[in-house]
Parts: sequence; C-alpha cells; structure tokens
Amino acid sequence: MFLMWRNKKKENMRNRGEQIDETQPDAYLMCEKQRNGEAQEWYGLYYHAGSQQFIERVGAMPMDFDNKGRFSA
Repeated sequence: MFLMWRNKKKENMRNRGEQIDETQPDAYLMCEKQRNGEAQEWYGLYYHAGSQQFIERVGAMPMDFDNKGRFSA
C-alpha cells in the first residue's frame, strides 16, 4: 500500500513568500505494506512546477513526455 503525503507547511510558506528550506521534500511517497510482509520505505519527492511532476532530488530534470511522437531509448 502506497501513501502520498504533501508537505503543506512548506507549500504554505512558499505561497506566503517566506524563506523555506529547499532541501526539505515537498512530498513523501510511503510504502507502508507490500505483499511479502511489512515495508516502511519513504521516498522524498520535490515538486517541479514547470512540468507539474514530482522529481527525486532538488535540481533534477523532469521526464520529457513531449517527444514529438518518437520513442526514445
């Protein structure tokens, strides 16, 4: 079972123009249960506003889905 948690405190601080810690994740994807037993793995994600995607680290590039109809390797 996956859960998604948004860091609304950071989001609200950004919207108010307050200084924020950019190294703090914007959201967490949490694997709370998996088929073969317990799992408690959390993955910090960062929101990339230009692409409306969550990325894995600050400064990472989002996936390019506008590939002009071509498949890339």
